[in-house]
Amino acid sequence: MKLLHTADWHLNDRLGPVDRTDHLRRRVEEVARICRDESVDVLVIAGDLFSERAEVSSRVNQVADSFRHLRKTFAEFFAGGGIVLGVTGNHDQDGRVRPYLELARAGMDITAPPLSRGGHFQPGKLYLLDAAFVGRVRDTREGFDVQFALIPFTPLSRIQTGAETASTAAELNRPVAANVADRIRDLPNQPGYDANLRTVLVAHAHVTGADVGKGTFRVSESSDVILDAAALPSGFDYVALGHIHRYQCIRDLEHICYSGSLDRMDFGESGEKKGIVLVDIGPDGRRGNPRFVEIEATPLVEATITNAATAAAEIATQVNDPTAAVVRVTVEALAAEAGSAVDLTIRDSLPNVASVTRRAIESVAAPAALAGGTVRERVLEYLAACVDASDPQRADLIRLASDFLDREGHR
Repeated sequence: MKLLHTADWHLNDRLGPVDRTDHLRRRVEEVARICRDESVDVLVIAGDLFSERAEVSSRVNQVADSFRHLRKTFAEFFAGGGIVLGVTGNHDQDGRVRPYLELARAGMDITAPPLSRGGHFQPGKLYLLDAAFVGRVRDTREGFDVQFALIPFTPLSRIQTGAETASTAAELNRPVAANVADRIRDLPNQPGYDANLRTVLVAHAHVTGADVGKGTFRVSESSDVILDAAALPSGFDYVALGHIHRYQCIRDLEHICYSGSLDRMDFGESGEKKGIVLVDIGPDGRRGNPRFVEIEATPLVEATITNAATAAAEIATQVNDPTAAVVRVTVEALAAEAGSAVDLTIRDSLPNVASVTRRAIESVAAPAALAGGTVRERVLEYLAACVDASDPQRADLIRLASDFLDREGHR
């Protein structure tokens, strides 16, 4: 049985004012192509299929529209008996999306889970499970079952931990993480679970030891439920994780993996490779090691305009494919003085602008104001005068300069 593991599609997401729908759908269509070329039987989506930024209004319902796109894109996969097994992530469960998710799911004839735990998922269906569940998929070619233990994102609201009176977010999240860990360890005792079957665990969770990368997504006990990696038994044939956007394996085990997000979601991920993981499971267990397959990701580019007269040429030099890229623009002080002329150049040259930052000409203290004092004092005073007080890196820059001057003997 061939599995394709993916996660964190964040369909209909936005990056600043840029609607990412078209970018993300191109990645989804690439997943469908891989399913066809690799003869995939089960597509596993480990949470965050949708973004809470999806537009859901009387004018448009992007969630429903994305379901229609999924049905069309995977029509061949479903017709061949392929199964999509997904769990909800924290973004899917957001209150701004969830009601529309339920309506769209019903309207698109997406089947409900089997009535009994341990039952078989039906070929040609998409399942998006919002509660922990155990079910099976039959491999008709070789005549064996693979068991799937599916665990969606588990927030505090889903579990009564006995710590509801805790005063901090970290105190609230720790017992939730412990509860989830206990559930995973107790899976062999749950109704419908068969310890003799080849088993895949699918979970949307942050696991200790995971590298979250440089994106805007940051994790701590005060902001998220962090699951102890030791709670993931190594005996599963494969563990498909979602929630962290960077592809990686946990505990140096090649079968416990985050597939990473399907595309670059913010500029902190601009240099990261994106893709999916292919897994082959036979009657006697996993065949070989899981294989990461890279998918071309949307270029996220930072461009700087220094001169209003040559702005178009500067953009062309820095942005190779303006129609495909999402661009963050910095307009240096001299160019910023040109005002609307630069704005028009940006508008005409770049269809997907995430943000434009304009740097004003800063007044620098006159040399006379820096006269006197030691070399160390004068350098630090000069830096303090040149760097904007609101710059978040100002304190670090002055500290590094101070350390350097101390090492060089400037007291």
